[in-house]
Amino acid sequence: MIKNVYLYPKFKNKIQYTRMMRQLFLWALLLVPCAVCANKQTENDWIEQVYRYAIADFGKSQEIMRKLKQQKTVKKYELNLIEGDIYFNRSDYFAALNLYKRALYDTQISGSMEWKKKLWMRVIPCYYHINDMKGVEHFASRLHEVSEKTNDYVYQAYALFYKGRAAHAQRDKKQAYRQMYGALDMVEKHKTLQRNAVLYSYMMTIVEYLQEDGMNHEQRAVMDSLEKFVQHAKDEKGNAIKLLTPQRQKDIYAHEAVLAYRMGKQEEARGFYEKFKTAGNNYQYDYRCIMPYLHDNQLFDDMIVFAQARIAYLEKISVKHTAEMTFVLRMLAEGYMGKGRFQEAAVNYQKLALLKREIIDQEETSSMKELTSVYELKETELKLKDQIEKERLIAIAVIAVVMVSSLVYINYRAACHSRKLKNKNRMMARMLDELLQDKWQLQPKRKLPEEKQVSADADRELFNRVWNELVENKLYLRSDLSRDALIQKYHIPKNKFSSIFTKYMGLSYSQCINNLRLEHAVYLFKKHPNYTIDSIAQECGMASTTLYRQFSQKYGMTPAEYREAECLNAKC
Repeated sequence: MIKNVYLYPKFKNKIQYTRMMRQLFLWALLLVPCAVCANKQTENDWIEQVYRYAIADFGKSQEIMRKLKQQKTVKKYELNLIEGDIYFNRSDYFAALNLYKRALYDTQISGSMEWKKKLWMRVIPCYYHINDMKGVEHFASRLHEVSEKTNDYVYQAYALFYKGRAAHAQRDKKQAYRQMYGALDMVEKHKTLQRNAVLYSYMMTIVEYLQEDGMNHEQRAVMDSLEKFVQHAKDEKGNAIKLLTPQRQKDIYAHEAVLAYRMGKQEEARGFYEKFKTAGNNYQYDYRCIMPYLHDNQLFDDMIVFAQARIAYLEKISVKHTAEMTFVLRMLAEGYMGKGRFQEAAVNYQKLALLKREIIDQEETSSMKELTSVYELKETELKLKDQIEKERLIAIAVIAVVMVSSLVYINYRAACHSRKLKNKNRMMARMLDELLQDKWQLQPKRKLPEEKQVSADADRELFNRVWNELVENKLYLRSDLSRDALIQKYHIPKNKFSSIFTKYMGLSYSQCINNLRLEHAVYLFKKHPNYTIDSIAQECGMASTTLYRQFSQKYGMTPAEYREAECLNAKC
C-alpha cells in the first residue's frame, strides 16, 4: 500500500493551502490599488509643486519637471501642457506656444476633443500676446465651432471674446465690442465654472479697451457694473464671497483715477490715485492702465519708483525677455526724460533697444523650435505606424534636409531683407533730398511766398509776423525757445496762438517747430557728414534721443540709416 505523499509540506492538506493562496490574492487586490493611488498622489503633489514654484523658484520647478519626465508615468502631452502653463505664467509666450502645440499634435490625443479644446484655449492667448491675430482667429474659430455644437458655453464665450480682442487689434472696433459684450452676456446668462473670475476678467479687459479708445462714458457704465458685481458677488450656493484681491482693487483704483481725470474731476482722480498707491504692492503690478494719469500729471518721480520696483521683481524671478519688461524700461526712460536726467534716460533707451533685439532673436529661435517639434512629431507618428529601419532613416533624412533648407532660407531671407532695407533707405533719402531742396527752411534768406505774406486778414498777418520771426532769425534752433515769449512779444491771446498755426500750416505749433528742426538736421547731415548725431541734435535745439525718435517717425529711418544711405547715394 502506497502512503500519502504531501505535495505541500508546510500545510496539512491542499484545502488549507488553497485558502492561504486565496487570502494572499485578495490582499494583493487591495494593496495594488493602494500603491497605485499612493503613486498617483505623489505625482499630483509634484505637479502642484511645479505650479507653486513656477514664479518664486523657477529652477526648483524645472527640477521637479525633470523628475516627472524621468519617471515616465505621466503622459507626454500632459507634461507638455504643464510645462507650457509654467512658461505662460512667466510671460514667455513663445516657449509656452511651442509646448502647447507639441501636446496638440501628439498622436495620443488625436481622438480626444476635450483635450484639443483645453489646448486651443491655451494656444489662443499665446498667439494674442505675440501679436499673431491670424493665429488667434484660426484657433478661436475652431474652438467656437466645436463648442457651439456641444453647447459648451465656457469655451464658446472664451473663443468669442478672443475673436473680439483680435478684431480690436485689427482696428475693427465695432465688431470687437460686439463680440466681447456678446461673450460677457453669455457668461452672465449661464452658470459656468469659475463664473465670477471670468466675469471680472472680461469686464476689466473691456474697461481697458474703452480707456485706450477714450470712450469715457461707456467706460463709466462698465465700471459701475463691475463695481456693483464685485460688491454682490456670490458663489454657486448663493453665499456672498469676497472677489476683490488687493491687486484687483489696485486695478479698479487705477482706472477710476484715469477716468475721473479725463472727465475733469481732478480732485476725485487724485483721491483714487492716492488709494491706488496704497493698495496691493508696486512690484507685482502692470502699470499700463495708470500710465495715462502719470503722463498727464507729469508724475515722473512716481514713474521712476514704480518702474524700478517692477524691474527689480522681474529680474528676481528671471522674467527679463518679455514685452512687459520693454514696457517698464520705456516707462523708466520716460520718467528720467521728464525729470531732465537725459543720460539715465539714454541708458534705459539703449537697454530697451537691446531687449527688443533679443526678443526678435527669441521669436526666430522659437519659430525654429516649433518647426523642429512639428517634424519630430511626424517622425514619431511614422515610427508608430511602421518600425522599419529604412522608413525611420528616410524620415530623419527628410527632417535634416528641411532643417538645413530652413536655415539656408532664413539666412537668404535675412540677406534679402537687409539689402531691401538699404535700397529702401537710399530711395527714401533721395526722395527726401528732392523734396527738401527747394524748401525755404534749408535756405535761411528765403521768406514765405509773397501770397502768404500779404493778406488783409489780421490773423494771417499776425501769423506771418510770428512765422517770419521764427524762420529769419532761426529761433526754432534754440533749445530754450518758449511759446510764452512769442505770445508776450506779439500780444497774441493764448487760446489763439495754437489755432493760427493749425489754421495756416495744418499742424500744431510743436509739430511746426519739430519739422523745421528735422529739416535743418537733414541739411546738416548733408553739409557736415563728419558731425556726430549728438552734435547735430544740439545744433537743432533737440536732445539726441528726441532727434532719433522724431526722425524715425517722420522719415521712416534712423539718423544713422539716413547718413549711411546718403553715403551710398554719393558713391553712385
